[in-house]
Amino acid sequence: MSRTRDLGKIISGNFDVPAASLDSVTRSNISDLGTGALSNRNILINGSFTVSQRGNYTSATAIGNTHTYYLDRWKSRANTVSGTLTHSTGYPFTRSQTALLTATSAGTGYMQMDQLVETNFYQGQTVVLSAWIKSNNPNARIGCYTGTWSNAAIHSGNGSWEKLSVSFTVGTGYATPLVRLGILSDGSWDVVSISSGDYIEVSEVQLEVGDTATPFEHRSYGEELAKCQRYYSVIKTVSAHPVWVYSSTGWSTTFPHPTTMRAVPSVSFTGVPVNGSGLSTSDGKFSAYSNNSWRGLASITASQAASSVDMSRIDGVTNDSMTPGHSAGLYMGSNCSINMEAEL
Repeated sequence: MSRTRDLGKIISGNFDVPAASLDSVTRSNISDLGTGALSNRNILINGSFTVSQRGNYTSATAIGNTHTYYLDRWKSRANTVSGTLTHSTGYPFTRSQTALLTATSAGTGYMQMDQLVETNFYQGQTVVLSAWIKSNNPNARIGCYTGTWSNAAIHSGNGSWEKLSVSFTVGTGYATPLVRLGILSDGSWDVVSISSGDYIEVSEVQLEVGDTATPFEHRSYGEELAKCQRYYSVIKTVSAHPVWVYSSTGWSTTFPHPTTMRAVPSVSFTGVPVNGSGLSTSDGKFSAYSNNSWRGLASITASQAASSVDMSRIDGVTNDSMTPGHSAGLYMGSNCSINMEAEL
């Protein structure tokens, strides 16, 4: 009987495996199973960069000196130097995408991507971080902060793809490990010399318990999206979403979240109200329709106090009179969105 089949019986609960076979189940045997075995290993979310709810960054997008979420669960930043982020399908990865940071000016600074882990389940445990990295700068590195900076795994800077990994022990008393990938200095994880055109491209980032990196765990897009939506979700173009008209100028509605969020989210709006009488929906605009007429919107706001981890309440004020109790609807143009964020 093959070692893979033996291990499959153990996992499934069929323990009719000879003792000799049990003795042969080692770390190397487990690796024989390939990428399809031992799910839920990757502590990180969107390590394949397949989810991008906030926008399409297939064209280079400028990043600045403020930690900003672009690709879900990943914050990006460029310090001193200017830089761009590009989201790509990136050969040789067929089931993952890549994130590319490129310097567009020279200086002594850094470019980086971070993910903060929510839980503190890993204090005192040995974990290993791995990632595929491509760079033309020998200061491209990966590591983790858990009260102190871990040892780094460093790229050669030869412009080819390299699988980097580094193991470390999560400090006790430090709740949220911070994974960092970028062009940075050793030790202090601070500024280095960067030339215009220097870059770091990243794919298949994994953090797991143990001291040896295993093959990257591929999750379905739906599963990865649901994990991301715990921290950020977006509602785009809607037509005639029902609202409750409670006064001549006021209405309210709720939007259920696609999954329970980590905390009551802060809500922002992409797009502006159509502020005027007799106006209909427009690209990039919010509009209300009540009692067979378009109603100009004076404002649209979110009530965080009346929201929860499961739904967000949205309030609107019209500058045209409505009849309380009559049916009404909220319309959003094609470039509108309601953005709900509960990031760490």
